[in-house]
Amino acid sequence: MKRRNIAVSGINSGENPGPGMGIIRSLKESGQDYCCVGLSYDAMDSGLYLEQYVDKAFLLPYPSADSADYIARLLQICEQNDIEAIIPALDSELPHYVKNFEQFQQKNIGLNISSKDLFESMTKVNLPALGEKINIKVPRTIPVTSLEELNLALDKVGFPAMVKGCFYEAYCVHSYFEAQSFYQQLANKWGYPVLVQQFLTGNDYNLAGLAGKEGGCLGLVAIKKLMLTQMGKVWTAVTIQNPKMLEIGRKFIQTTGYRGGFELEFRMTNKDELYLLEINPRFPAWIYLGTGAGINLPFRYAANLLDDEAEFSSHYESGKLLVRYAAELIRDINDFKQIVVKGERA
Repeated sequence: MKRRNIAVSGINSGENPGPGMGIIRSLKESGQDYCCVGLSYDAMDSGLYLEQYVDKAFLLPYPSADSADYIARLLQICEQNDIEAIIPALDSELPHYVKNFEQFQQKNIGLNISSKDLFESMTKVNLPALGEKINIKVPRTIPVTSLEELNLALDKVGFPAMVKGCFYEAYCVHSYFEAQSFYQQLANKWGYPVLVQQFLTGNDYNLAGLAGKEGGCLGLVAIKKLMLTQMGKVWTAVTIQNPKMLEIGRKFIQTTGYRGGFELEFRMTNKDELYLLEINPRFPAWIYLGTGAGINLPFRYAANLLDDEAEFSSHYESGKLLVRYAAELIRDINDFKQIVVKGERA
C-alpha cells in the first residue's frame, strides 16, 4: 500500500484548539498509511512537537501576510514533501486557498474547497439570507464598524447580547461598557465588521459534515455541547441523533453546492425552536468525536480527494462522549530553536 502524504493546518492545541490535531488523529486511526504533515503559524503550537501524530511540521507566514508569499511557501513545502492533498482547518487561511485554487490543481495537489461567492454567502453578515434559503431561523445579527453603530445595535437587540469577531470568538455581554471592551478587542484581533447578535436562551448543538469534491453528502454527525471553555469552545460533548439537524445539513449541501468539510452551530431555545448561529467552512476542533462514534470525516475527505475506495455509511453511534484534557509535553529547547531558525521539524 502506497503511503499518502497529506498536509493539515490548525495544529494548535490550547484553550482555543484548532481542528488540526483531531483531523490528524482521525487520519492515523483510519487504517490507511498516511504521512501527516502539520502546517503551523507559531513555533509554540503544540502540534509541532507531537511526533507520534505529526510526522513532519512546517511554519507558514501568518494568513494576514501577502498572498504571493504565503502561497510560495506553501507550494514549496508541498513540492519538497510530495504532498498529494491538503486539509485546511482555519477560517483565516481559506481566502488564500480559494484565490489560488488553480495553482493547486496544476500541481496535482488535492484540495476540496468551495468558490469565493459561496464562502461570502456563509459569512456571519450574510447568514440571515442563507438561513432563509435552507429554511432555518437565524438570530437577529447586525454588523458594526464603530462604537456608535455598536450602541445602536445593542439598543435594537437588547441585553444580554452576543458580540462576535468576524472570524473567531464570541462573548456574551450585559452592558454597553462590557460590549465596548470586547468590541475593541475583537476589532483589533480579527478586523471589521464586529457582529452584534440577539442572545437566545437554550442549549447548544453542533453538526459536522462533509461534501464531496463532486458534490453530495459524504457524512454528518451531530453533538450536544455539555461544557464549554471561557471562550465558548467545546470541552465536553456527546453525540446525538437529531433528524432536523441532519436534514438541515443535507439541505445546506444540496441547496448551496458546498464542497469540503463544515460545521453548523445551533441553539435550541427553551421553546424547542431551532436557530442557526453560524456556519464554519471547515471541520470543527471536536471532529475526532465523530471518528470515535463511527464517522471518520477526515478520512472520507482524504479518500474522496485521492479517489481511494471507501464506504461512506451514514450511521454513527449516539451517546459517545468527548472529554478534553490538558497534558504536558516535555521537549528540549533545541527542538524549539530548530523550528524558529529553520521553520520546520522534518
